[in-house]
Amino acid sequence: MSETPDPDLVSAPDDCRRQVAELVERFGRNRDQYRSAAYNEATLRTEFLDPFFEALGWDVANRAGYAEAYKDVVREVSVEVEGGRKAPDYCFRIGGQRKFFVEAKKPAINVKGDPGPAYQVRRYAWNAKLPLSLLTDFEELAVYDCSQKPALTDPPGTARLRFLTCDQYLEHLDEIYSLFSREAILKGAFDRFAEDHRKHRGTQEVDAAFLQEMERWREALAKDLARHNQLSVPELNFAVQALLDRILFLRIAEDRGVEHQDQLREVAGRRDCYSALCRRFEQADDKYNAGLFDFSPQGDTLCPGLTVSDRVLKAIITGLYYPSPYEFSVLGADILGAVYEQFLGKVIRLTPAGLAKVEEKPEVRKAGGVYYTPTYIVDYIVAHTVGEALAEAGTPEAVAKIHILDPACGSGSFLLGAYQCLLDWHLRYYLDHDPERQARKRRPPILRLSEHDWRLTIQERKRILLNNIFGVDIDRQAVEVTKLNLLLKCLEGVTRETADATLQLFHERLLPNLDENIKCGNSLIGSDYFADRLLPDEEELRRVNPFDWEQGFPEIMKAGGFDCVIGNPPYLSFSGRQKPEGYEGSIAYWKRHYPWDSWPTSHGLFLVRALELRRSGGTISFIVPDQVGHLAGYGPLREQIISRTGVREVRYWGEHVFGRVVTPALTLVVGDPVVAPTRIVDRNGAERMVQLGGAAPWVAYDNRGLLAKLAQVGRSLGDAVRDPGVHTGNCSAKLVTNEPIAECDCVPVLEGKQVSRYECASARKWLRLDYAPRRGEYFRIGHRDNYRQASFIIRQTAPYPIVGPRVGADYFRNSLLALYDFADHDTRYVVGLLNSTLLRFVYAQTTLEAGQKAFPQVKVASIRSLPIRTIDFDNPAEVKRHDRMVALVETMLDLHKRLPQAQTAQDRELLQRQIEATDREIDRLVYELYGLSEEEIALVEGEEG
Repeated sequence: MSETPDPDLVSAPDDCRRQVAELVERFGRNRDQYRSAAYNEATLRTEFLDPFFEALGWDVANRAGYAEAYKDVVREVSVEVEGGRKAPDYCFRIGGQRKFFVEAKKPAINVKGDPGPAYQVRRYAWNAKLPLSLLTDFEELAVYDCSQKPALTDPPGTARLRFLTCDQYLEHLDEIYSLFSREAILKGAFDRFAEDHRKHRGTQEVDAAFLQEMERWREALAKDLARHNQLSVPELNFAVQALLDRILFLRIAEDRGVEHQDQLREVAGRRDCYSALCRRFEQADDKYNAGLFDFSPQGDTLCPGLTVSDRVLKAIITGLYYPSPYEFSVLGADILGAVYEQFLGKVIRLTPAGLAKVEEKPEVRKAGGVYYTPTYIVDYIVAHTVGEALAEAGTPEAVAKIHILDPACGSGSFLLGAYQCLLDWHLRYYLDHDPERQARKRRPPILRLSEHDWRLTIQERKRILLNNIFGVDIDRQAVEVTKLNLLLKCLEGVTRETADATLQLFHERLLPNLDENIKCGNSLIGSDYFADRLLPDEEELRRVNPFDWEQGFPEIMKAGGFDCVIGNPPYLSFSGRQKPEGYEGSIAYWKRHYPWDSWPTSHGLFLVRALELRRSGGTISFIVPDQVGHLAGYGPLREQIISRTGVREVRYWGEHVFGRVVTPALTLVVGDPVVAPTRIVDRNGAERMVQLGGAAPWVAYDNRGLLAKLAQVGRSLGDAVRDPGVHTGNCSAKLVTNEPIAECDCVPVLEGKQVSRYECASARKWLRLDYAPRRGEYFRIGHRDNYRQASFIIRQTAPYPIVGPRVGADYFRNSLLALYDFADHDTRYVVGLLNSTLLRFVYAQTTLEAGQKAFPQVKVASIRSLPIRTIDFDNPAEVKRHDRMVALVETMLDLHKRLPQAQTAQDRELLQRQIEATDREIDRLVYELYGLSEEEIALVEGEEG
């Protein structure tokens, strides 16, 4: 608010201004009375805060009579625990989605100077991933940036964006209204302000911070278990995961009011901590029956016999309690899912000395990490599959027959989204169909906690989960995490009182066992993988982990398959440089059982498998690399999908679905009827109905004609691009150093990360030219002239060609390609073409590497094939265009050189605007050179936007 959300600033309505003025005047008139210790917070909320936020357009009293899940404002009953309350005083929501919290204090509290209340509100909001929240006693109001991890030692001014006294409310009411009114949030002003703040401030979000804690606990627990127990690698991984899952489940249940507070902390205070913890687990099994705490002969027989040191367990358990920054009453399922998705990317192994070591799984390392599907993509896919199936079903009896599958469920994000959709639908149905009668049934599906607070009973939540939700994953740990997340979702909204009533009234335990719903196995390989072997190798059996769908889900498969198949399958390529090791047997199997005429990728195989698992009339929706929709290599896959079912929608989401990772992605919705036209939505949201056919690209405008035209207009770049860069072979540490070595012939050497569009940073490494290889060593440096002849270089690790000048060093490593002279053209002319939107579009449409999720590589062969518009130097008009391009590129080089030297934000902004304007001018000239029509330009920019 000190940084006004302009241009979103609007004038507060007259009614709002009048109501706030009355509140301020009344408070000022009786200020001493309100500041007294006798004036409590509950009265403050009723007399001042409720009407203040009503004036900002919020239905604080729920006069609309919405059900608990959908009302604007959730007001919490004050329940004191260590460090404050169990939940914030107010939660403001739009459509059930939390937007900001308000923590209220009575005026006797020093809101400005006391660090405790500030930590409290920041802690709540940080755990809920809310960017801003408020702390107020009405006399004072503080706005906090809650994207920064809070610490108990922080002064109260830390992350405080604005502080106002009530005497300043009217003066700043337009600012308050423009940010925190219901109208402002609906119009997006709040989100824009928060996003702008996030760009300018360093943040550590709760999922990243909690992941670090979980990884520390895993490593400490793994080392301790390996030291005190004789365990195999699978046993060690299982034990660590199981213990952490159980502890976390019980701690979350405490914060959500299902368990008594501090039970785990009491366990941590015992002398033999692990024995006490196991007894607590056994009590939990009696209550929950979730399989999570099953120590029967058919369950976990390993963990009860383990030796675990008190020191490690106490550190883990105390790290989950105040004053740690984690507040599990507001930590969302999507946040926990994101943490676990990353957590599952690593595995524990034992060194030859028997020590535990945590490292990335090979397939994760190959893929460049784990990428959690953002909530908006999950919601989109669920709405277009589960949502439509629910609308068609109409009644709970019909919905009970809907079977939803994620065949690569990971931590369960899509299944959680589907389950939440089902829960919301059932609650709406019962509220629309005589809720009083529903609540009187022998096994009531809903119960009423207050006048408008109706909730599904735990029995109904269990029934829905068991009837509708199914998943498979090859990773045993992922399966257990999916179960854990679904069980926690099942418990949401359940209180200790309703839980105890369920146990007494129905004599049944609270949670379902999900062993028949969430299975561990390889969705793409059946047991016939080992058909020719009587005794398969145990290690290979564990790694391949075959799964037979007919045996895993016999009733569903006998009935024709699943109604909705959803998810984000792994993105692995089984050819070329990205081919992972250890898949030779699997590839041989897939060649026998799957069409192998498309580019062989895991996501392609999952799409084919989904077609087989879908029942007639069911739907499939995945998020996959957008190459599936347009590259020729995926043509056979597209043809197969269209020949077997209809494609209802293809939506292109652009490059940054997975955060900072550049991964162009699309979602597709597949289902009957076969012949209907398909809705194609480009990256800018423009849509068009298209009749798809055969292997043709899934695009709003067929780009094959444009690509053919460009190929005819231009000439391939050819050997103007080469790879002379330094190959360090097996001598990297000896050849390339951080500092020059005295008495050695060392020269600066550039690396790929130094090069950006039209700029090159200073070299940070040094190359030894005088190093002589010893026996068995190999490397390649090459002649200095080969480097000097290239005035421009191309970054190799990039999703498309990125060209910058070679400055500050003669030599460069093989993470860079050299751009040499092209015919009689100035090299700067070619640089302008290569850095243009048009040639980036061509590259994306014709090159497999353009859509790789991690470490995409610009290959020499791919860039050599790009069509370069040649100039007829006997034609003055052509020469003029050539020279115009050279001048524009020279301008870009100069602007990028000046940008880092700018001393003020205003100067940087002015230079950035000039860069963007020059970039647009280059694009316009490129379109003119290649003769593109307005429609063709729209196609290019729609794909690139």
